[in-house]
Amino acid sequence: MVFYGINNQEIGIKIINYEVPPTSLGYNNIEHNGFDDWIETKINIKSDFGNYEHTSSIFLLNEIDYLIYWLDRLSKNKPIKNKCVTTIEDYFLFELLNKYNDKEKRIKISFKEEKGSYLECIANNKMLHKYSKELLSELNFLHDTYKSINKLYKILKKEIKNKKYDRIIAKDKTVKIKENFKEGYRDEKGYKIIYSKSIRKDLTNDNIAFIIPEMVEIVEIPFRYNSKWDEFFKYNGIRYKIIDKYIIFYSVIRYESIKFIRIIINNKYYNNYLIYNFEDLSLEEQGK
Repeated sequence: MVFYGINNQEIGIKIINYEVPPTSLGYNNIEHNGFDDWIETKINIKSDFGNYEHTSSIFLLNEIDYLIYWLDRLSKNKPIKNKCVTTIEDYFLFELLNKYNDKEKRIKISFKEEKGSYLECIANNKMLHKYSKELLSELNFLHDTYKSINKLYKILKKEIKNKKYDRIIAKDKTVKIKENFKEGYRDEKGYKIIYSKSIRKDLTNDNIAFIIPEMVEIVEIPFRYNSKWDEFFKYNGIRYKIIDKYIIFYSVIRYESIKFIRIIINNKYYNNYLIYNFEDLSLEEQGK
């Protein structure tokens, strides 16, 4: 969201992610220091004091919550403290310069770049409501992302531990391993391709042709696309590949066995989470 100031100045604040994302198992209170959840934000400032752009963890979650509350109260002409500040990093100071029930509010936003740098906003209740609503929407999107991945985690965990899905549908297959050679695993024949039957439920006749080439690519180069977001998945070797409107989850044990666990429809929440946590570990896994 963007705060619009006088003289065409503006401050953009976009919520990106948690600095230390919670796992699908819930918060790690030691890692998160209790409730001290830092929020990664992208800051874009165009001001008479200079232009600045960076991604920083300058807000705690409760500070963003309070800024939303502060803006919402002002938009309803309800009394509120004159100052709203990021208390830990002390990067922003929002200060009401006139009365809370004035038709238009004058807000001074000081920012910690150059000494004495600030801009002033003049906003009516409609604009203040817009600011509050947009910031809340970004925060809710972050929360919904992790609710969604928690749901996904439960689906995958159930599929992995349910033995009845571990049935070979495709017979032994010869695969060509090109860029992922590892000493002791150079034989290109006899690699078993194991499919979970639950895949059939996720696919329709319309998209099978679209997905199969991508699955073949995973078979040929199983370690090219991979990601792990907690110890459970790290231990089980879960990986994924995003293909347009689908996400393929699969596991690889060395190079002998590939098991396609789940293919789901890609939505903004799953995609959002996975993009945050994507890392290519293929070189590390190959011992290079």
